[in-house]
Amino acid sequence: MKLLMTADLHGRWAYYQWLAEQKVDLIVIAGDLINNLGVDESEIILANHALAGFRSPVAVCSGNHDNPNLWFPILEHGGVLSDGQSKVFGNLLVTSLPFEEEENGSNDLILHEAQKRVGQHTWLVIHHDPPCGTLVGGPLASTRILRQIRQYRPDYLVSGHWHDQPYKGSWYCAVGPTICFNAGQPAKAMTERPNCIYLDTSTRQLVWINTSMIGRASVKVKLD
Repeated sequence: MKLLMTADLHGRWAYYQWLAEQKVDLIVIAGDLINNLGVDESEIILANHALAGFRSPVAVCSGNHDNPNLWFPILEHGGVLSDGQSKVFGNLLVTSLPFEEEENGSNDLILHEAQKRVGQHTWLVIHHDPPCGTLVGGPLASTRILRQIRQYRPDYLVSGHWHDQPYKGSWYCAVGPTICFNAGQPAKAMTERPNCIYLDTSTRQLVWINTSMIGRASVKVKLD
């Protein structure tokens, strides 16, 4: 399967327009789809309209700017995988975890139930905040998701939140058997497309597209 992974769109319409035209097996957006904590109705309408027009299937999770209770149920009716759900796409089981300010055990329950469905599938988890102390997360990221991926051991984790961490650390790293991703986003949007990572799950080829102010760069690697 060929995936396009990104995060932190923050309501930038040009990013949505570009993503809508991409044709892959799955687009993953790891939180912060909008920028006003879910209280700006115009942003919600715009994001819903954009996601409904995507050419590819979409899976998202909430971020700290989203307030998903106000609008994520609408996404579900549109066929978008979102918070608390797991779904199989081809040979890939995708699980979306909501952003939690305080630990309440709900994400552990979601992961526990999803793990029962893994079987022969490759398992990808989406969570806005990356694991703490890693190259993709840095020192202030989530200790909770670090514990959870060590416990449940998904194949992949897609995150965002810390926009500049890929420039200070890395855009991918391993935590045990789990490969963690954070595409990052430049501080100022200088292009009409977001930072993103392409993953081919069959060949395990990765491509990071960096659209920073210093010019767009493409980095290719192959996972061992």
